[in-house]
Amino acid sequence: RLDVKEVGGLLARAVPDAAPLEVQLFMAMVDINNDGAVTLQELQDAVSDCREVDAMVAGGGDAERRRTLQAQLAAVIQVLRGASQKLVARLSSTADARGGTVTFADVGALLRSVVPQLPEDGARMLLSHVHRSVAVNADAPGLPANEVIKALGLAIPNASGKLSATAGVAALAAGWEPGRGRSIFKLLRHHVKKNRAQMETLFPEGAELDMLQVRSAVRAMQESRPGEPPLSGRELRALLAALDANSNGTLNRSEFERGLRDCRELESAMAALVADPTTVALDSPVWEAAADSSEPAADVPKWSAFLDAMKASYSSLTERAEFAEGVVKALDSRGKGRLDLVEVRQLLARAQPSLATPPAQLLRCLLMYLHVWDP
Repeated sequence: RLDVKEVGGLLARAVPDAAPLEVQLFMAMVDINNDGAVTLQELQDAVSDCREVDAMVAGGGDAERRRTLQAQLAAVIQVLRGASQKLVARLSSTADARGGTVTFADVGALLRSVVPQLPEDGARMLLSHVHRSVAVNADAPGLPANEVIKALGLAIPNASGKLSATAGVAALAAGWEPGRGRSIFKLLRHHVKKNRAQMETLFPEGAELDMLQVRSAVRAMQESRPGEPPLSGRELRALLAALDANSNGTLNRSEFERGLRDCRELESAMAALVADPTTVALDSPVWEAAADSSEPAADVPKWSAFLDAMKASYSSLTERAEFAEGVVKALDSRGKGRLDLVEVRQLLARAQPSLATPPAQLLRCLLMYLHVWDP
């Protein structure tokens, strides 16, 4: 048997330029049960499993296994959020003892202390998710506790901006996505289907809401889910941009629900494209009918049409550079130096007005590609 230090030595010889945090992650993923030693066979099996798990977190790998693990881990995240007060306290105290950071092994041990039955591939997926989600340099000595807390959605900012843990039973983490944290489309699609009475109050059948009213309704849905982290400004803008793809400024109930369903499937399709473009067949539709819907997917473009739209958008913006620059400056009126997805939608619609013609599915595809490509 090899102890963990010997495994670290083997990694250093095989990959001399591996960063300290990468070495930490590798050792924690290989020694997932934290017993301090592995056999050569366990090491070989672990490396193979870690490679596949990391590919799944990035949006690739075996699609069926990825969906199964995601469903299992949504319930695990729910348990972790329900125990967030204890976890936040332990992460903070561990970080204090280590000079301000925690290791991947610390994170793994904490996860198993709350969910002892957590399977090895599930634990590895959570560690890989944390690795891909935290904002930290690879040369850092460890992980800031607050970054781990945010990556797992264990606590929410209070009025002073500090993180405060939730107490009691948390809602199912229905929108949790490994490597990205949360899909607002997936979360709201689940919530709408499970909370029809609330929908009748917030978004009655037959009503047509403007975007401010939609924003208020969505916030109310999120706030009714115990332990669910608050919606970020980026999530809200992505939601409004994708649902109101034709830019008419309003949504009826049917458009809202159908948009959530389509955008959930579209986001998943774009994540697979970004992870591995070779999986895409140009003559196939960008997304298939949702498994939880009896309605067929309508007006779904093929991947070839999406690619043509990408090329046309590029040509339109580069061939009319002065026009594009003027529109960008007008949209970026506050001088942020960047455009949010609502502003990108306006830019693309001005450059190619035909994209915004209902049902505007190609424009929605372009927006969702950008949303996934630049998380």
